[in-house]
Amino acid sequence: MIDLKEAILQTCFERFDGQFAAGDRANNRVNLDRLAKNEELKNYCIKQLGSLAIAYQAEFVTAVPDGANWIARNVSERFGLPLVELFKYPDTGQIDFRTKEDEEITHDLACGALFEDVARTFHSLQKVLALDPLDEKVIVIGSIFDRGNPATRNSLQVPHIPLVREYIPPLLPKNSDYWKYADGKS
Repeated sequence: MIDLKEAILQTCFERFDGQFAAGDRANNRVNLDRLAKNEELKNYCIKQLGSLAIAYQAEFVTAVPDGANWIARNVSERFGLPLVELFKYPDTGQIDFRTKEDEEITHDLACGALFEDVARTFHSLQKVLALDPLDEKVIVIGSIFDRGNPATRNSLQVPHIPLVREYIPPLLPKNSDYWKYADGKS
């Protein structure tokens, strides 16, 4: 049995000097681009998220662009569910359907699953859920890692089921135990 939290932290946790998508300054991140290159870990996560979509009887899958697109694409291919691709405009951060065909899929099918790589504030998830008709069609949200603080973020109107839930503040002190996972990574 895999200890998913430990495996993800060992593979993906790293030092970071920048800002998260919601604008918060951070000195660390869970970089799931690293997970995408680890076939065993990636396949395990895709299997779990695909099983979640099937359990909720989702008829299509989509993802928060652009970071989680690889998740939805892999779930779509492995489980035979239609993929609805979204696009984030770099200048405004607005989210829209990648093509007219992607939007039409959501009108033709009853419900879908939305995927996120790393959830924190739910800011990006809420942007996707505000997109018509996804606001009424998404029935479950799956994420690989939820590092957010439930006490300080808004709730979602659909179930959010992460594979790993571990609150990690954006700014860690120098003596944090989490730094052991970042040591030795370039």
